[in-house]
Amino acid sequence: MTNQNFLSHLDSVADVLTSGGIYVLEMAHPRDVFDSGKSCETSRKISKNKKMVEFIWGKDEDPFDSITQITEVSVTIRHDRDGWLSEIHDQASQRCLSANEFQALVEASGRFEIVDTLGSLDLRIPFNNDKKSWRMVPILKRL
Repeated sequence: MTNQNFLSHLDSVADVLTSGGIYVLEMAHPRDVFDSGKSCETSRKISKNKKMVEFIWGKDEDPFDSITQITEVSVTIRHDRDGWLSEIHDQASQRCLSANEFQALVEASGRFEIVDTLGSLDLRIPFNNDKKSWRMVPILKRL
């Protein structure tokens, strides 16, 4: 949730990778937090053989702290098995980094270089503001 937490995380990952090792992250597209559009659906519902599971990540009214860039995300999981419905509600803290902040933190770590950033887990989708670019997927190489 802090820059120092992220730098410690990069140190931990670097400690277990050999030189030249690759680390791929899948992150929220910055536009999802910085109010410039919604990149993807935030719920999934799967039904099969009289069973249903639904996962909902976030609500429009979830509080966002513009100083820390942390959203307190509402999480709901619903499960219906043969007409018996159960529901779990929780909260998760999620920090969003801009591409520039991410790059600065990686450089500050001194442990990795960014070799590419994709807009999805599809290698053909570049990271940009097009709708097809719905994630921020940095590919790091251990120095």
